[in-house]
Amino acid sequence: MSQLVLDRLLTDMSTPAFDGAGTLDGAAPDHHPAPDHRLAPRHRSAPDGATAPDSATAPAGSIAPAGARHVTVAVAAPAATRPHAGDPVAFRPTSGVALALAAARADAVHLSFSAQVPTVAAMAELVGRLEDEIAAVGRERAGVRIVLDLDVLPTADADVARRKRSYLEHLDALAGLTWAPSATRLVAPPEAVVGTAVDLARRVGADGVVLVPLADGPGADHLRALAPVA
Repeated sequence: MSQLVLDRLLTDMSTPAFDGAGTLDGAAPDHHPAPDHRLAPRHRSAPDGATAPDSATAPAGSIAPAGARHVTVAVAAPAATRPHAGDPVAFRPTSGVALALAAARADAVHLSFSAQVPTVAAMAELVGRLEDEIAAVGRERAGVRIVLDLDVLPTADADVARRKRSYLEHLDALAGLTWAPSATRLVAPPEAVVGTAVDLARRVGADGVVLVPLADGPGADHLRALAPVA
């Protein structure tokens, strides 16, 4: 997954975690000084009736309840199978300059959590910044799909998910990382993965999610049966 290097990124937001059932469990914010108001995360709840662009078709497995942002969910295909001729122009920006270029040129912009974008709040801020860049170059927001690439580890059931998550959190602590990858990695049964991914996309303002399985096996196969391969 690419790391997004942003010169104005929030660094003091709380780190939400996914619980074993696949729901978002927001941790309490820490006590760092308040960020500059210019960088405050935006409230990204979709207005009633918000939908995807007319040109976007919902693949099998996508979820779009009435009155909510239309969000598509797909499972990442092996890298060797991508891209194909005629595919939409997709950017995975790795800097502020690349983000601006993506806003000007891309059909789809893929974003992912990283040490520079470690929380849901920081991702929402990044999506807001991208939307500002899209508007600045005179493009319509509906003409650019913003897609969240999300690491997932599908498990047999919620009990297995809780044990696996605890193990991954322990590994993060031992590694002494500056951020905890397990906090934004979705570990849950396949059915919960899809629903939670849709909820997360709506929270950050994304149009779709591409689920990236961290391991192959029955859980990943079940996930592919629930959502199309991108």
